[in-house]
This record gives sequence, C-alpha cells and structure tokens, in this order.
Amino acid sequence: MHQIGYWVNDIAAEAARLGALGYPTFATAGTTPLLNRGPGGTVVELCDLHSDRPSLRDLFPPESEFAGEPLLDSAL
Repeated sequence: MHQIGYWVNDIAAEAARLGALGYPTFATAGTTPLLNRGPGGTVVELCDLHSDRPSLRDLFPPESEFAGEPLLDSAL
C-alpha cells in the first residue's frame, strides 16, 4: 500500500472529486471521509486545513494558522 496525504479546505468536496476520478471513499468517521483508495491500492488521506493537529504542525502549509514547530507533548 502507498499513502498520499494532503491538506484541503473542504474534505467532503475533495473526497467527492476524488471519487469521480476513480478514488472512492472507503473509510469514514461518521459522515466525514477519511481515506480514499485508487487504482493499484493507493490510499489518499485528506487532512483538514482548519483542524489543529499539534503533532503534525511542521507538515501544515505555511499559510495555515496551525503551521509551525510541532508540539510533541500534545495529546493529539
């Protein structure tokens, strides 16, 4: 399995776009899409640009309010 993750403004809209391209959603949290799977088993993880994940702060795009040094002692 290969995984690709990227930050988006609207997870539901991007999951629908990926579904139309042949990458259907296969894992959700309630109604929120978590993972899409494409040809060859590639998994796409959509990350919410508006949700703080302190342990991943160094991976947020520079324009995000959550960008910066990771907070490694966070519970997240």
